[in-house]
Amino acid sequence: MSRIQRHWHWSVPYIETLALQQHRRQRMLQGEAELLLLAEHPPTITLGKRGGQILNTPLNTTVQQIRRGGLATWHGPGQLALYPIIHLHKRRLGIRNFVCALERSIIDVLALYQITAKRSSSPGIWVGEKKIASIGLDVKDGISIHGAALNIYNEPRVFECIEPCGDPTLQYTNLLLESNQQPPSLHSIGLEWVDLFLKRINNKEVDTIV
Repeated sequence: MSRIQRHWHWSVPYIETLALQQHRRQRMLQGEAELLLLAEHPPTITLGKRGGQILNTPLNTTVQQIRRGGLATWHGPGQLALYPIIHLHKRRLGIRNFVCALERSIIDVLALYQITAKRSSSPGIWVGEKKIASIGLDVKDGISIHGAALNIYNEPRVFECIEPCGDPTLQYTNLLLESNQQPPSLHSIGLEWVDLFLKRINNKEVDTIV
């Protein structure tokens, strides 16, 4: 496999990050390198392929209808997203194995901060009965886009603007609330997350972040 590039989108509108993912997927069909894209977005509500329920749209929040799995979710400051644009066919990875690698990498990150997290029958990662990370993918031509969003510093109440995962009773948490220590920057956590994800897909070849 070719080397995997890593790139930051810091405070970049969600739609611009999505456009880069879609462009990179097309370029990968012509042999361009895979990409791990880390992002923190301005406030955005996204609706998956099955739609989703918006209860209210907060001020300065955009709404995007996209093609990932899942229903409604929120992205914004204090939340870290990892979008792996990965060629599953070349890696001989099934979608379920790929999702498991992504899930396990989140659990690995949280363990660094003495947080015990788990998978559930519902998509995402949970601490107790509260959701701390969301996952939604779109795989086309064997190449994935979209990915996972991990709550770091964002206030859990921001999710009250939607009906998350179709469950009005669902509660959220974040790394800051669950950890016994002050977490570092999103950039530092992003570096840790990428390394742990790469270990899970058995590839440690990484280019420098730009």
